Amino acid sequence: MKRIDFTKHWSVIDQTKDAFKKDGRYGIVIVVGHTDEEQKKIADFLARLNAKADMNRQHIVIENKKYYRELFQIALKDGLNVELIAPPE
Repeated sequence: MKRIDFTKHWSVIDQTKDAFKKDGRYGIVIVVGHTDEEQKKIADFLARLNAKADMNRQHIVIENKKYYRELFQIALKDGLNVELIAPPE
């Protein structure tokens, strides 16, 4: 995996999405909110996946080639601020 280039004038999340696309990787990015309600939604979503995350981060990346679209739809339904990442087809 490539390291984040902090000399670039674009966000870490944009660099992450770009690296996924260039490498042909699939997944979702969940933007971590700062309210208790937003963090509870994320924690509940991750609990269904038997996963945990550091809520002090700005975003959470979940890589999954097989189920990335389904994860995206579930996250949207749960009210999360989420983006789909996929290489160009």
